[in-house]
Amino acid sequence: MSFSDAHVEVRSRFVEVLQLLHALEIAFPTSSTLTVSTSPEKAAKGLLLVGIYSAVERGVNAYVEQAIIEVTSHSVKVQDCVPEIQSMFHHSHIKSLRDCSGRKLAEKSIALFLEIGSDVQLQITQNPFQNILQNVDGGTMEMCCKYLGVSGFSIGPSDKARLNNLRERRNAVAHGRESAVDAGERFSFSELRQIHEIADAETDKFRMALQGFFEGRLYFK
Repeated sequence: MSFSDAHVEVRSRFVEVLQLLHALEIAFPTSSTLTVSTSPEKAAKGLLLVGIYSAVERGVNAYVEQAIIEVTSHSVKVQDCVPEIQSMFHHSHIKSLRDCSGRKLAEKSIALFLEIGSDVQLQITQNPFQNILQNVDGGTMEMCCKYLGVSGFSIGPSDKARLNNLRERRNAVAHGRESAVDAGERFSFSELRQIHEIADAETDKFRMALQGFFEGRLYFK
């Protein structure tokens, strides 16, 4: 597996949704913001939102997973990495501090800070982003870049709002708060195409930021 392999997989997800969008535009040619959509058309739009979101989530997960594989595949020593990478290595220790107090907290804190300067090999056995990567949007991409030490990545307010709305609509349908009809009636096909374009572009921008950083080994101090 490589960033290129992950890119091929994620591209296929976005292409798959785009092909479905194109087929639905043909099936419902009279759709516009000025006409009343039928329930099947609205449902199809709602499910398209779910499909677009799933491509984004898979992309973010695949690229973060590959970043972790990349950084742990070169026998890097902990002390030679930027602090953000070290926070991933020490994730389990940081979590354990939450349940400590008094003398035990002091002992674990000292042990943690001593490990930061150690010359042991960097190994990350558990994805520390596992929980937040089950519910992704533009803010999630920015957060992951920050935690990984990748600087300069940001998403504009308008596009971030679109991705946030995409996540909210997907969650509403997936968790039963809205039907696919309810979610889909808010959007025209042209709006869905725009959401697809934004989601595709920002997910790929995320890939390029991580790929450049980790393949270039910029995580070294």
